Amino acid sequence: MDVVSLAHIASLCTLIKSMEGHIGLNKLAEDERRLIYAFSEVALTSGKSIRSEEVKRHPLCEPFTHATFYRSLKSLVEKGIIVRSGPRKTGTYSLQLHQLEEIL
Repeated sequence: MDVVSLAHIASLCTLIKSMEGHIGLNKLAEDERRLIYAFSEVALTSGKSIRSEEVKRHPLCEPFTHATFYRSLKSLVEKGIIVRSGPRKTGTYSLQLHQLEEIL
């Protein structure tokens, strides 16, 4: 590892923070943003219905404790950004981008 590599990572982090601020995602908690990013990436391969277990295994959610994952999910459900798309026991959800745009 060298200082150039670290500087490149710092530049990427700065770019992400700038993009989040530009579209308003910085209004959400960091854990909520990570969960939204994971949901969106899983949605690309899973389609509209997304199982929470798939999202929990996403690299962006790996650092989450069980409680943090479900607390962030509950918060996003309460905001209408993520909605349940089946019976409670199935753990399937969908991402509501139009609701996210309205909040931001």
